[in-house]
Amino acid sequence: MPRGHRPAARSHDGGLTGMTRRTRAVLAAGLLVTLFAAPPALGALQVTGRTEFRLASAGSDGVPAGADSGQPALSANGTYTAFASPATLNVGASVPQSASAGSFQPTKVYARGRLAGTTTLLSDAAGVDADAPSMSGDGRLVAYDAVGIFSGTKQIDVVNRQATGRGAFDTSANLAVSTVTGNAGDPHYQRITACSFFNESGTRGGCGPQLSADGGTLAYPAQLSPVVPNLSVSTGEGVSGNVVDFVPFGTMTLGGASAGTFTVTLRYSNFSNTPIQLIGPPVVTGPFQLTGFTCNPPTSDVAPSVQAIVPGQPCTATIVFDASQSCPGNGQTVVRTGDIVTDATTADGQSDTELVATCSANQQTSSFPTTTQTPPPPPACAPEPAGLSAAPAPFGDGDNQGTQLVDFGQAEVGRPVLEWVPVSGIGQVSFQANDCSVQFVGAPAVPQAGLPPACHPGQELGTVDDSGHQVASSCTGYFLVTPQDVNTRAALLTVGGSGNVQATYLAVTGVRSVVVARHGPNFAASQGTVISVDGNGNPIPGAGAPSLSANGRFVAFTALDQVWRHDRDRAGDGSGLPGATNVASCLPGPGCQLPVSAGSPSISGDGSSIAFATPPTGSTQGQVYVRRTTTVLVSAGGNGASQAPVRSQDGSTLAFTSF
Repeated sequence: MPRGHRPAARSHDGGLTGMTRRTRAVLAAGLLVTLFAAPPALGALQVTGRTEFRLASAGSDGVPAGADSGQPALSANGTYTAFASPATLNVGASVPQSASAGSFQPTKVYARGRLAGTTTLLSDAAGVDADAPSMSGDGRLVAYDAVGIFSGTKQIDVVNRQATGRGAFDTSANLAVSTVTGNAGDPHYQRITACSFFNESGTRGGCGPQLSADGGTLAYPAQLSPVVPNLSVSTGEGVSGNVVDFVPFGTMTLGGASAGTFTVTLRYSNFSNTPIQLIGPPVVTGPFQLTGFTCNPPTSDVAPSVQAIVPGQPCTATIVFDASQSCPGNGQTVVRTGDIVTDATTADGQSDTELVATCSANQQTSSFPTTTQTPPPPPACAPEPAGLSAAPAPFGDGDNQGTQLVDFGQAEVGRPVLEWVPVSGIGQVSFQANDCSVQFVGAPAVPQAGLPPACHPGQELGTVDDSGHQVASSCTGYFLVTPQDVNTRAALLTVGGSGNVQATYLAVTGVRSVVVARHGPNFAASQGTVISVDGNGNPIPGAGAPSLSANGRFVAFTALDQVWRHDRDRAGDGSGLPGATNVASCLPGPGCQLPVSAGSPSISGDGSSIAFATPPTGSTQGQVYVRRTTTVLVSAGGNGASQAPVRSQDGSTLAFTSF
């Protein structure tokens, strides 16, 4: 069955009913005839037949774990339970272990055999911090999240408990662990997101990997991001928020014309404990040229097209911008942008940093322009979505080589947000952008109270005081932040004229939250495919919490605050042609009325029905529903908020937590 990750019902004060509150434990219920039959109309919650509880979070010697244990995953017949715990348990077997991690006690993943009463350690207790296990139907495969203790690298490992294909589970010859991410099969810019050990509440749903019951498909949530935690790009000055200001504002002017060639040297630093192997030199786009790329010391043990950035040893890239060829020289302030893109054998070295140069011809040596320049026309963008509430820019103003920077940070592609920025100065307000990632939208439908009036392009700022001097005035700039792709983009906001221009870069880094699938049995060698998509194959923003049908054909996931079902093989013949995607989190009643939000999907083995949960809203408790062709409320027997549903493979039985 899909991973059940609720060890016991909680009392209203959050403690574990009938157990010490100092330690969470994993319990296995055997010979359970019915937890809850779905989806007929439901009355009081009933448990029939004989129920036998056994402690699963224990060692082979039967001694219980002396630390919190949780996130249990079951084999189809309940014989095996996988769970996570920082406790050090007595085990009959283990995967290969690294040298001691000292006093650090990472979370470990164990497998407990209910019939044999044995426990196996499935993670490297001195190498990784592991949690969020998932188990195939026969218990042979266990996947889990792993974070390198020393490197900080996030990865997904899969343990094969019968690697030879014969004999007993968990013998020394049969235990084999492999890392299935961080290789050429990853979607570009894939970053594995860490799973919280206490990610078991509300409607967030299960995090971490999910194995199909037949063990043939592995699905996991990931983020696609151009920002690399283990590889930094820096220069003497002018780097902020993944944006490199190539030329200081106002320095490219001579007699009213932009001129000269300018050079910036970027430094790549590896913060991991292992070499990062780049595939060739970085690729530079836009009006910039890469004139040199060297690593110190140079490496000779890899192919000529691959350069290894060794920890503690930097690589440098020299980039040139020719202002004479790229700036208009017509008295107008403009921005020129490009990218420096690195590629690598693993995600650690895949990055995208925006290069920005400002051409300013306003600071002339002879005379100042007397006419107002017309800004370039903005790109044609989709209209602003209705109902967005404006919020202050989440990242404060920064300094990027003399030019002010407002970094909106990371934003989900396809989920626009409205941000406001204070603007002040003397002169005309002008805005430039090369695409629609940042849009100057003017006044919102509901302006923020207590702020100056909204700015608009072409507006003149500044007033004259009683002494006849010009003084700055203020307005509020509202910007629609809607990144177009997984990259970093910058726009330019200027205020001024007549030789005094204030410039501000507005930067945003686009990311995607996706669900990725890989095929077994050799998951590490398979190509990862984004499966959190609509019927046309386009990713749906904000995806996560996958749940797979028994053969991996159907996947349920959360996205846009709802639960969706996607058919990964519309012909049903293994051809892999994607089929329809439908929203599954419909409330009971005619049509499909959507809740405010929904999550925690759990799909039946045949993919025909999906359980999901809704959070508390106002006076309404959180509830659990099952959707097939219609939707049925199944948590009516609970006397409080209900959450975290788990389906059996045959779809007949549902378990959930209720307060």
